[in-house]
Amino acid sequence: KKISEIPKEKSKKKEKKKVSKKNNEKFFEKVKEFLASKSFEIINVESFGKGELVLRVKENRNEFILVALNKKRLTEKDIIQSHKRASSVGLKYRIMMLGELNKNIENLINASKELEKIEKLE
Repeated sequence: KKISEIPKEKSKKKEKKKVSKKNNEKFFEKVKEFLASKSFEIINVESFGKGELVLRVKENRNEFILVALNKKRLTEKDIIQSHKRASSVGLKYRIMMLGELNKNIENLINASKELEKIEKLE
């Protein structure tokens, strides 16, 4: 009985991989349609992985990195990673996701816009 159970598990894993590839392709198509509707030009696909798409995009004459996340909640880690990617190529960046921005992240972003400097008191 144990031997017959093993192939079933393997086939389930293969099915999951196929489904996730289809989901990634659907997400990529959704992003492309959105960008086309906003008249953005895709210059380059920087990376395309599980639940994430990083593009070099041009709007009018402005070039930037677009990080599209296939998830509903944005985390601080997502913002930091997006910033690192964009700063490594010397461009500004935008983040796109499926859900709404939660209040904590929104407040942090707004607060950091007004922040001039943080100093250490010695």
